[in-house]
Amino acid sequence: MLEEGDFYTLEELELLVKVALDALAAAQVNQEINGIDDNEETRLDQIADENDVMDIEDDAERGQSAEATTPPTAEFKSGLWQCQHCKAILKGSHKENLLGHVGRHEDSTHRIPCFIEGCRAKRKWGYLLRTHLRNDHKLSAGYLTAEQRDRLIKEERISFQKLEPSLHKYFPSPPSIVERRVKKSLWQIMAEEDDFCTLEVLELLAEVATRGTMDDRKVPKIMRDSAKHYRRHLLDQLKGQLEEVDQSDSNALEEINKTVAALAASVSPFITIADYILGHSTTEYPYSSDDDEETRLDQISDQNDVMDMEDDSAEVITIESDDEDTQRGQSAETTTPTAEFRSGLWQCQRCKIILKGYHKENLLRHVGSHEGSTHRIACFIEGCRTKCKWGHALRAHLRHEHKLSARNLTAEQRDRLIEKERISYEKLELSLHKYFPFLSSRVDKLVERLWQCQVCQKQLIGTHEHNLLKHIGTHENIFSRCPIAGCAETCRTTSGLRNHLKNNHRLRAADLSAEQHGRLLKDERKFYESARNHLARYFPSGAKLQQQADHEAST
Repeated sequence: MLEEGDFYTLEELELLVKVALDALAAAQVNQEINGIDDNEETRLDQIADENDVMDIEDDAERGQSAEATTPPTAEFKSGLWQCQHCKAILKGSHKENLLGHVGRHEDSTHRIPCFIEGCRAKRKWGYLLRTHLRNDHKLSAGYLTAEQRDRLIKEERISFQKLEPSLHKYFPSPPSIVERRVKKSLWQIMAEEDDFCTLEVLELLAEVATRGTMDDRKVPKIMRDSAKHYRRHLLDQLKGQLEEVDQSDSNALEEINKTVAALAASVSPFITIADYILGHSTTEYPYSSDDDEETRLDQISDQNDVMDMEDDSAEVITIESDDEDTQRGQSAETTTPTAEFRSGLWQCQRCKIILKGYHKENLLRHVGSHEGSTHRIACFIEGCRTKCKWGHALRAHLRHEHKLSARNLTAEQRDRLIEKERISYEKLELSLHKYFPFLSSRVDKLVERLWQCQVCQKQLIGTHEHNLLKHIGTHENIFSRCPIAGCAETCRTTSGLRNHLKNNHRLRAADLSAEQHGRLLKDERKFYESARNHLARYFPSGAKLQQQADHEAST
């Protein structure tokens, strides 16, 4: 797990395993105190698909034996079952789950035939036959006749009875029923101890401890859910502290710093909004009385915009020359960024906050939080005295307060807004290299997003090469033909061809036959290869980057 995902440090893993074992032991004591009443559990009809194998409920009509067996260990009481043959750990409190696993080792040849007239399907387990009935015959268990239900239960019982003699070989002490209430008690104990690992994480840790390995498919969702819960708790805790904090109280500030450190060291490998919010909290919270309403809106409401601000790929923008960037004091030295920077993750060298995005404005806003920029952009609507720290906050103010979107502004108003934004960013660009040293006048990924055609001077935004190739196709008259026989339609772009299929033939690419889909892919490949031959003429910087990438791949 540490090699594949590195979700925990070794110390954290050892600590969590210890907490898991303590919680399991406490659950055993809790069960012995409260006792177990088998008749209290309602045994439900078993309707589940293959993904629900591990949590199948007992069916009252199966006639399963409820006789007492050897008292299970603490691991068995908590619903964790370890096969002595393959060391796999199963989740669940019902014997059918274990019998199904035993069948994989014993290779049972018994099959349950479908009892619908004319159907010859046979299934290995009852739940698979129920899934077959539901999907192929539109019959749920509730719609079966009494005779059909009896036949199904009888066949299931025969199947399980053949496997039960081998059960003790793989699971030495399986009880007939384990209380589901024990799982709930386990979660309550964990919550009381402020441990935010879910039951799935405990099972995952048990698997790692016993087998030294794990199923990689379990990692993302389990770890993400557990870490999300943990981070939410820390974030709520920090917000509560910020509301009551006294800046003169050193102890309170120390507690806040501890909470921030706990969040930074939490077990999730994923970058979340919480990182960004808390990074600003340590420098800008609590708000001073001088902060106006729009500034607070900028700092709180627009966090998501800062993290994921993306422009449409066809948007036309104004690109300033390298000379202008150099005049602003921006270093033109080219530095090869790390893989994280290439993917759009930028780390501040002062506070270690990681920002996501490809636009320099995002980084300049963060620099402003450290530099304490006092520049404000005044609203130009007559009679309004609102001042905002950033251009996007002023745009939000115009939209919400004055019902004016950017497209409804006059040319004079738009020019004033752009000029004020430019002045605000120019003052911060002088300090940009101090916080983000990898950022030169153009960084690889930033360059890839700003392109200007050398023939028509059209300026494009995009991160993928095919956006440029589509534009080249409009100049070189490269066409793609419709793959439908008898249709002579040609399109200048591959996306236009797909729109033609959708609008004129009512077909998606997935609906095409194998032959038609092959023709479509072949034509698209031919289109891109033809356009790529002209890349250097229309986008010289793009051709240079492509050559560098090809060279790196070859070496």
